[in-house]
Amino acid sequence: KGVIVGGEEIELDVIICASGFDALTGALTILDIRGEDGQTIKDVWSDNCDTYLGLGLAGFPNLLMIGGPGSPPVL
Repeated sequence: KGVIVGGEEIELDVIICASGFDALTGALTILDIRGEDGQTIKDVWSDNCDTYLGLGLAGFPNLLMIGGPGSPPVL
């Protein structure tokens, strides 16, 4: 009928399980884009995905992202 949460059954018609979806950084981290010191974006963003206005990334001088993490369309 549904799921049990905290000992209480919650009746549901549909349960959607989503995992592993990376909407903000996934398209860029799957590529092997390397910066000045040979670091990949995936390594640089392993803890936090800091960008400048969602367009630029420190250490990647020739990379311009449109709609990257932190950009106005995402917010």
